[in-house]
Amino acid sequence: MSTGLRGDMISLELLTNAESQSTIAGLVHIDFKKVIEKKIREVRVELIVEARSKVAVGNDSPDEVSEVLSRLYPMNKILWTATSDETALSDLALLDHKTFDFWFSLSDTEIPESVPAPSFSFLSGYSLPQVTASISYAINVIGKRSGQWSPDVHLKRQFNFLPLDHTPLIPQDHSRGKTLGRFQQSVRSWKDALRSGDGGRVELEFWGPDAKSVSCFQPIPISIIVKCFSKHMSSSRSTDRSAFTFPPKTPLDIELRLRAICSVTANERQLTKSKEIASLGQFGRAHQGSTSRGSPQDIVIDAEEPTWIAGAFGTSPSKGGRWRQTVSFRTHIVLSCAPTFETSLDSSQDLSVTSKLRGKGKMSLEYELVLKVSFPGLGNNVTGTIPLKHLTSGLRQGQTIPGVDASPGYTNQSPGYSIGL
Repeated sequence: MSTGLRGDMISLELLTNAESQSTIAGLVHIDFKKVIEKKIREVRVELIVEARSKVAVGNDSPDEVSEVLSRLYPMNKILWTATSDETALSDLALLDHKTFDFWFSLSDTEIPESVPAPSFSFLSGYSLPQVTASISYAINVIGKRSGQWSPDVHLKRQFNFLPLDHTPLIPQDHSRGKTLGRFQQSVRSWKDALRSGDGGRVELEFWGPDAKSVSCFQPIPISIIVKCFSKHMSSSRSTDRSAFTFPPKTPLDIELRLRAICSVTANERQLTKSKEIASLGQFGRAHQGSTSRGSPQDIVIDAEEPTWIAGAFGTSPSKGGRWRQTVSFRTHIVLSCAPTFETSLDSSQDLSVTSKLRGKGKMSLEYELVLKVSFPGLGNNVTGTIPLKHLTSGLRQGQTIPGVDASPGYTNQSPGYSIGL
C-alpha cells in the first residue's frame, strides 16, 4: 500500500507496508528527460521532523513570546548525481523514467526514553498565557539545479507517525483490574442545604487494568462504582426507602472525559497547560467532542437494592443509621489520541533554523481521566481525576490503525486536528 505525490519531473511514493513501523520507506520516480532539460544536477531525499515549542505571556511585544524550532532525527540520501559526461547524460535521457528506493530507520526500542516522538499538535486556547507545541513529519525530495540563480525543485509530502508499541495487550476481563482512583464527598439536598447536621455521602471508585501502561486505539475495560449513603436518619426510617432517592442509575448522570496535559519549555519560559479533548465510554450527554464508539446500551449497569446500615460512620445503632446503595457501570473505552512522550529541543547551533527560532526547549504530553457524577442540589457534583502517565501508541508490528489521519487526536476528521480545538 502506498500514498503518492506527483510533480512535473519527480514523483514521490510513500510505502505504508514497510518491514517495521520505525522504517519510513518510499520510491522516487524521476523523468530524466525533463530533469536533464531543466539542468538538475542532483536528486536528494530527506526526512524532516520539526518540533516547535512556543510560550506566549502577552501579545504586545516580541519580548513576551518565546519560540523554538528544532529538527529531530535529521537524515538524507542522495539518489542521483549528474556526471560531466555528456554522452552518459544523453543516454540517461533516453531511459525516460527511472525509480529509486529509499528508507530511513528511526529507533525501534522498548525503552520509553528512546522511543521516537509521535506526530502531535497542541493549542492550549486563545487566552494568555498560551502554549503551542507541535511535531510534524515529512519527506522532502530536492532536485538541485546548477547555476546560482536557478531555483531548486522541491516535492514535500507530510505524513503521520506513531512509534511501535512493544507493550503486551491488556486483558479484556473486567474482573482482572484494580482500583485506580477513589473519591468521596458529602452531598446535601436542596431542602437540607441550610440545615445543621451532616448530609449524605458519595464514594466513587474507578477500576481499570492492572498494568503499567495502557494503549491508544485499544478497548480498555473500566468500571465505575458509585456508593451512596443517605443522611443520618432515626431508626424509624429504616423501612422507608423513599427517603433514599439520589443514586444515579443512568450513564447520563456520569461524565468521563480525557484531559491532555502539555508542558512546554521555550528557552527561558516554561508553562504547563491542560485541555479536555474527548468524552469517553458514552457517558453523559452526547456532544460534538465525543470520540467514543458504541452507544449507552454498551454500558452494563448493576444496581444493588438499598440497604439499611444501622450505626453507620461510628454512630450508635440505637441512634439510627443510613441507607446505602451501590451502583456500578462497566464498559470499555478507547483513547483516540497521541501517546504520551517527552522530547528535548536544541537548535542553538543549527544555522538552517532562522536566528529568532534558535534555542533550547522541551515538550511533554501526559493525560488524565476526569470523572464527574452529578447529584441534585447546589455543589453536589462529585469529581475525581485518574492520571495516565504512560499511554503507548497501540500500533503493533504489521498493524495499521483504521481512521488514523491526523496528528495528536488521530480521529476520522481531516488532517490538522489538534488538541485544544
